[in-house]
This record gives sequence, C-alpha cells and structure tokens, in this order.
Amino acid sequence: MTPEQFIGHWSPGGGGYGMSERGGAQPHFIDLCTVLGVQSPNDADNYSFKFGAKLLDGKRGFADVFKRGVCAWEYKQPSGDLVGALRRLKDYASALGNPPLLVVSDRMVFRIYTQFTGRPTEIYEVALKALNDPAKRELLRCAFTDPASFQPKRTNRDITEAAAKAFADVAERMPEPAATSVSRSAASRPSAWRTSSRAACSASSRKTLACCPSVCLKSSLRFR
Repeated sequence: MTPEQFIGHWSPGGGGYGMSERGGAQPHFIDLCTVLGVQSPNDADNYSFKFGAKLLDGKRGFADVFKRGVCAWEYKQPSGDLVGALRRLKDYASALGNPPLLVVSDRMVFRIYTQFTGRPTEIYEVALKALNDPAKRELLRCAFTDPASFQPKRTNRDITEAAAKAFADVAERMPEPAATSVSRSAASRPSAWRTSSRAACSASSRKTLACCPSVCLKSSLRFR
C-alpha cells in the first residue's frame, strides 16, 4: 500500500472512513505499518493488539496497541475524544511498564506524547493527509523503531533552574517598588489629614458595600 492509497482509503469518502472505532483500529494500524515499512503486532507478550492492563482503580482494560518499552496506542473514530484517549492510556501506563511514548489517533491525526522520566512532555502531531511527506512518515516510523529519538534534551530540573535564574535576574533589575514610595509619602503627611482621609474612605466603603454586597465577599476573600 502506498502513502497515497492509505490516505485515500482512510480519508472522508474512502472505504475505511466509516468504520467504527473498534472495527477500524486494527485494520488502520496494520495499513499504517505497511506504509511505514515496520512490523505489525506479532508477539502476544511484547507487541500486540488489545494488550490487557489494570487501571488505577483496579479494573482491567486494554491498550489498543502495545509495544513493550516503546509505545502504547489508543484509537478513537474520526473526531473522537483524543484527550480522553490520552487519559485512558495514562491510566494504563504503570501496568504497561511506563512506555516512553503514548500515541492517540482518530485515524485523521496521530499525536505522540513523550513520557520520559524526569523530562517534560513534548507533543508531536502528524495529520493523515501529511503522510505523503517522507519526513512525516519518518517521524512516525521512529515511534516504532527509535523511541529514544523523541527524548527531550532538557530535564525538568534544567527547566526549573532556568526559571529560577530568570526570576532572580528580573528581581535584581527591578527598581524600588512604587508602593514603598507611596507609603513613605503618606507617613510624612500631617496626622489630621490622614485621619480625615481614613474617615472619608471608610464612609465611601460603607456606601459601596451597601449597594454591592458581592464586593464585600470578594474583598474579604481577596485580603484574607
């Protein structure tokens, strides 16, 4: 099967487009393997369809495709809930040995989520119609053959340290807060002026709160 044939068959109007979520998952994956030139599932323990896994709540479920130490896939039908599919894969991840790549697809798009320990998640997306591009096919092929190529270069610690340094640099460059100047100015004013100002503000506040009770609630929450 050529990339063009694959795209045509699984696109709207093609022979595979109207298949159900369950009915289309395995044929779609097998066709994809053919287009990418990789082996389709052939090992019940290490690379298979409908691989059994225990969910976090103790119930059992199945990953649509599982390749040990490489990836786990969850399929939806076109326009299906890929966010929910990813959530389900994450529920399986521990039971599956925490594969480094989680892949979700509605047959119109493929999303690859990296899950390397101690590193941030990165997302790669390939549309069905883009599979006539050799670079896009190579990206998907690596999800089968070279998961390490997706490992983010920076660790979570690198990101945290860089953020802390950036905040420290900003703090060093900041001028003296305007609030400090305002408070000093207020402190230098005559006591009688400050007293009358407080009284005026208090009266104004009471009038505002009487008209808008919600302001009172918001104020108490904001300054508590």
